[in-house]
Amino acid sequence: RERSGCSSRGPHGRHRAMIAPRAEIPGDGPMTLDMDTHVYWRPEGGGAFLGQGIPEEPDEPLLDVPVDWTFPAVAMEAAGRLVPFWRDLSERLSQAEVSLGAGQYTVTADGLPIIGPTGRIDGLYVHGADNGWGVESAPEAGRRLAQIVLAGRSDPDDPFRIDRPSIVAPAQRLITY
Repeated sequence: RERSGCSSRGPHGRHRAMIAPRAEIPGDGPMTLDMDTHVYWRPEGGGAFLGQGIPEEPDEPLLDVPVDWTFPAVAMEAAGRLVPFWRDLSERLSQAEVSLGAGQYTVTADGLPIIGPTGRIDGLYVHGADNGWGVESAPEAGRRLAQIVLAGRSDPDDPFRIDRPSIVAPAQRLITY
């Protein structure tokens, strides 16, 4: 972070829950994201993958991030706002039907990834700091990075440049996902 000349906040914690197969979970349901509560879910192997970005302050990096067993109930309540079966299902699930995991990710000061030349070493390009959304953003980020590499430069107005003002001299703000 320091050598790149940009500011990042983090790491932040993120929980996820895998819910065992249940008849109530529609196997053909779409991935659903509630932009108000930051909860998301998708069908997975007869069950579901459930996650939620919960606002928190950055913390020190950890190798073993502790899980919070209250997370599934909080996330299912939030998911129930758009998909009501989650509220009913949360009352009937046992701990054995929930696999819980936790991890950390780094957040740039403006919440956007870094895509393009490093500016410090000729020919070195980066794509990173996806703020926890790397898998979802990888196809588009890869396309953008390939265009930059082929052109040999980045557009001065590119919102993902490593030297953009919003991460070189960031305003104080809380970013939540």
